[in-house]
Amino acid sequence: MRAKLILPLGLALAGWGLAAAQTFEQKPQDAGFERFVLLKAPKAPRLVLKAGDRLAICGDSITEQKMYSRMMEDYLTVCAPDLKVTVRQYGWSGERAPGFLARMTNDCLLFKPTVATT
Repeated sequence: MRAKLILPLGLALAGWGLAAAQTFEQKPQDAGFERFVLLKAPKAPRLVLKAGDRLAICGDSITEQKMYSRMMEDYLTVCAPDLKVTVRQYGWSGERAPGFLARMTNDCLLFKPTVATT
């Protein structure tokens, strides 16, 4: 019984070790990086945004400040200018999911977003 448990567990850990070894990034040769573990970013299977998308950023008072939505729009404009994605924020102070659901038709869907995030 014990051998039946140990063998699969050992194989699983060995597989995890191989997978983990492939997920670490090479550290720069600088003492400042010694305490950090640098993981590789996962490969995206495909780009989510398409040309002409209208991105709705929904949220609460942090979203309402328009800082995050402006950063996202700037990033998309600089890094993917061909997409011509427009970004709008639909944040409202103190917002919770039921509140947004109640106002979503008039305050968000009216502008026909093609992609939404929170």
